[in-house]
Amino acid sequence: EKAWIEYINRLIGVFTGFLILATALVAWRDHRHQPAILRPSLLALLLVILQGWLGGLVVRYHLDPRFVTVHLVLALLLLGVLILAFLNSRSTPGPRIPSALAPWAWALICLCGTQLLVGALVRGSIDLTLKANPELPRGQLLEQIGWLDSLHRNLALVVVLACAWGAWKGRAHF
Repeated sequence: EKAWIEYINRLIGVFTGFLILATALVAWRDHRHQPAILRPSLLALLLVILQGWLGGLVVRYHLDPRFVTVHLVLALLLLGVLILAFLNSRSTPGPRIPSALAPWAWALICLCGTQLLVGALVRGSIDLTLKANPELPRGQLLEQIGWLDSLHRNLALVVVLACAWGAWKGRAHF
């Protein structure tokens, strides 16, 4: 079963890589003089190559949580760069975030990214704890992680409150 999951993951990764390569080639051919389109497209190509190499390290090091976490963060960064390339390529721009809200929007993005990273570290720590103590009852796993789990839980509350505040502040603009 795990071999199939890994094989399908590789197939999807290769397919995605070819799509990003095609995007970069079209951006180079048709938008060479539009840096807002060309740069994120080329960056996405570089990131997907790096992601493939990193995926190999994840397998080589038997799903070491540190490599898995970096792999996840890089995937999210790649997704963000692709979204940026798409938004920059549209002929009619969508709604803009008001300049007064822009710093808060960036802070919220960073806060959510931090929460994802801490969550990945919690998950990885659970894996490491189980590997070191296979007989440990499931109810004691989070106790073993300690402050990292507390940080993740408290940060979740901050993220929810920040999202609610951002929605309340932005309601008049959208």
